[in-house]
Amino acid sequence: MTGRGRISYPMLLGIATVFGVSSTIQAYFLSKEFGHNEPLRNHLVLNLVYWYVPALLAPVIVSLATRYQIRRGRLMVFALVHVTGALAYSLVHTLAMVGADAVLMNGRSPEGWWFEARVEFLRQLDWMLMTYLFLVGLAHALEFRRESDRRAVDSA
Repeated sequence: MTGRGRISYPMLLGIATVFGVSSTIQAYFLSKEFGHNEPLRNHLVLNLVYWYVPALLAPVIVSLATRYQIRRGRLMVFALVHVTGALAYSLVHTLAMVGADAVLMNGRSPEGWWFEARVEFLRQLDWMLMTYLFLVGLAHALEFRRESDRRAVDSA
């Protein structure tokens, strides 16, 4: 934790690395069950990208959520900021995944990259929206706790 009570980027990346390695092991053995011979390196790269994007963007999302809270202003501003943020987060994650896949496949895609991007976006959209909303909820809960602590100190 940093002095302001936030998790540092090295800590976030460490946590994401643990999740990435865990996901890699699962994906590797699952692909073997289906008879695919995808190299372990490819699984590792894709799973690390999968977890590093949320880890790197989490502080940005939490900052947005702290600044644009539903109780602090207009509902339309809150909705506009967070709908835009959630979609942008989903697009960035999709681009990172498709980009990593393109590098691993040396730019070859049987169906084409536009098709790959659309499928990846639609396949992961619900997960990305829930991840974004979780971070917004976490930011609100942490802000509520800070405010409660301030009030307790002020009233003592």
